[in-house]
Amino acid sequence: MKGKLLLSKCTRLKCLNLCNYTLDEDVFDLSEFICLEELSLEDVTMKGKLLLSKCTHLKCLNLSNCTIHDVVLDLSEYVCLEDLRFKNITMKGKLLLSKCTHLKCLNLSNCTIHDVVLDLSEYVCLEDLRLKNMTIKSKLLLSKCTHLKCLNLCNCTLDDVTLDLSECTCLEIFLCNKVTLTGTGRLPCKQLQMLTFVNSNLGEVTLDLSTCPLNQFPQLQSTSMEDTYLKDALHRLDNINNCMNLTLDNVTMSKESKVVFCKSLSQCKKLKRLSIKNVDLCDALLSLDSVEYVDLDNVTMSKESKEVFCKSLSQCKNLQRLSIKNVDLCDALLCLVSVEYVDLENVTMSKESKEVFCKSLSQCINLQRLSIKNVDLCDALLSLDSVEYVDLDNVTMSKECKEVFCNSLSQCINLQRLSIKNVDLCDALLSLDSVEYVDLDNVTMSKECKEVFCKSLSQCKNLQRLSIKNMDLCDVRLSLDSVITFVNSILIM
Repeated sequence: MKGKLLLSKCTRLKCLNLCNYTLDEDVFDLSEFICLEELSLEDVTMKGKLLLSKCTHLKCLNLSNCTIHDVVLDLSEYVCLEDLRFKNITMKGKLLLSKCTHLKCLNLSNCTIHDVVLDLSEYVCLEDLRLKNMTIKSKLLLSKCTHLKCLNLCNCTLDDVTLDLSECTCLEIFLCNKVTLTGTGRLPCKQLQMLTFVNSNLGEVTLDLSTCPLNQFPQLQSTSMEDTYLKDALHRLDNINNCMNLTLDNVTMSKESKVVFCKSLSQCKKLKRLSIKNVDLCDALLSLDSVEYVDLDNVTMSKESKEVFCKSLSQCKNLQRLSIKNVDLCDALLCLVSVEYVDLENVTMSKESKEVFCKSLSQCINLQRLSIKNVDLCDALLSLDSVEYVDLDNVTMSKECKEVFCNSLSQCINLQRLSIKNVDLCDALLSLDSVEYVDLDNVTMSKECKEVFCKSLSQCKNLQRLSIKNMDLCDVRLSLDSVITFVNSILIM
């Protein structure tokens, strides 16, 4: 909407909300609106000045996504202001907030303010602070924000910051992604529920949780540290009694830090989900007793570390899902008892390790989904009786292994989805009776194997989707007449 807005005599106005509006006035003067309590100019384009000098009763000010070419915004006397939102705004003037001590919510995300003094040390009522994608060249002081519940510093540039949250005992969410901190950091936050470090450099920061007494973090359920440099900070999780989810991605730690961290993690009894990616655990010993979900990707461990880790998983009765990618397990023996989901990709194991692993899978009655990619199973015999989903890609098996594997799939009444890519099945006979989804790509089979396979598909009443690529079916007949009414998708290339 465009045009002039005439409000000169509406001086008793308490609430003004303009959205997606273009103001043509040279000056948008609200300085006489002394009763105004709520002002929202979201997605408003202003060609002139915005004057708010006497609106000292304002409680809520929202200028999100607002374009203001010339602004003088001195909010230092706005003692009643509780909610201030400047998301996605560019300001060429100063932002002064010295006396807005009743602020509860301050959102300056994606905000460019050329000259800002952001001293929040006296903001005792502040509960929600969001400075995402913001550059702050002055100090960020939060020492007395004891009611702070949410702090978002994602993609925030903090040139000279002392981040001391030691008194913020009510903090529930702390997001610190792609942030470089050069001061000290303390986090004794009793109510913390989410702690996230992504692409962050904490090299010079002492972020030591070990000084806190047991049960100091009763609410912490999720901790994420990704692309984070911890230098020599010692991290212990045994004092985070209810920590359930932990994510480490591209985290750099010293040798001592790894040992302390893994030791405390091994004692974290309530941990349910653990994800470690692009981390060198070196000689640190990691033992997991009660975890339900484990995801390892490009993790380096010593021989002893692998043996301890695999032994603990083998004894973990609660383990339901295991994903291991780009890891050399060497001679470590991994035996899975009750797992439901297994995903292996580019994993190296010794001959004995493969045999023990495949034997345990064959005896795992709870296994529902199996995905193996870029793995040489050698002579290890893999038999699946109750699995529902099978995905093989670039898997090497011996002749006997193929026969045992295909025979077990042919007898698997629960099988619903089968995907085989870049595998030579040789003379192994594969017959499918109840499968719903079939995806074959670059699979080599003998003539007899093709005939048995195609005949079984022709009689498969549950078949809904069929995809066959890069296979020679010239010498066999594939008839889907009896099942075509059930099939939703067919792709043969």
